[in-house]
Amino acid sequence: MKIGLKIGQRIGKTIGQLRNDLGPSSDVHQDASQRGARRNRGAAITGGTAVLARAVQVSTSLITIPLTVHYLGNERFGLWMTISSVFAMANFADFGIGNGVLNTVADAFGKNDFDRIRAAISSGFAVLGAVGLLLLGLFASTFAWVSWADVFRVTSAQARAETAPALMVFACCFALNIPLDLVQRAQLGLQQGFRMNLWQVGGSLAGLAGVIAGIRMHSTLPLLVAALAGAPVAARCLQHVSLFCRQPARSAPPPSFRLA
Repeated sequence: MKIGLKIGQRIGKTIGQLRNDLGPSSDVHQDASQRGARRNRGAAITGGTAVLARAVQVSTSLITIPLTVHYLGNERFGLWMTISSVFAMANFADFGIGNGVLNTVADAFGKNDFDRIRAAISSGFAVLGAVGLLLLGLFASTFAWVSWADVFRVTSAQARAETAPALMVFACCFALNIPLDLVQRAQLGLQQGFRMNLWQVGGSLAGLAGVIAGIRMHSTLPLLVAALAGAPVAARCLQHVSLFCRQPARSAPPPSFRLA
């Protein structure tokens, strides 16, 4: 009984610490030792969830590849792999602006300068939104003038019919992901990397579920692309709501972005 009671108390204490770490930041009301302990726990949780997020991402790829190669066939599977590979590069399409916001937010958070945090995130979001719109506009302006089926050298009637719509779906998701990805940099700067990793896990699992559901319903390639690329975008949107709407104004920017 005593052993069980001690185990229960230890589990309760651990859960309480996790709730504090996963809850809104309260560093302002803590002394240096408490802040240090909190940040050490946060770093450990962030490291563990990062491993989890990477494992889930790799596992979903290992699951979707054999499923799609049998369902799509050689040509459409080649298109699928090309599109999914390019989408993985979306994090590098912000021209370093995201890292700049991360550094600014981290520095301002260390100084409890929440006005500066708001200014950095709102300005970064506006700039990256303009970048996404510009890239989407460039693609749309050339979309009708390019024979995308010939570019990818597909020959089957189904693959040629689905190439252009699949690329349009991909382009929209890619452009949306550029500004929405800023929330991850903001959470890293706010020492909430564990939240970012958990949202990545949710996006990966949602994408896998969408692909499996699409295959079961005999969906076309554009719909499968929407499931694969759209799930992370939807996760980013919910991540914005979670960070900017649910947390106190002191620890996170408000939902309405205000340019500095």
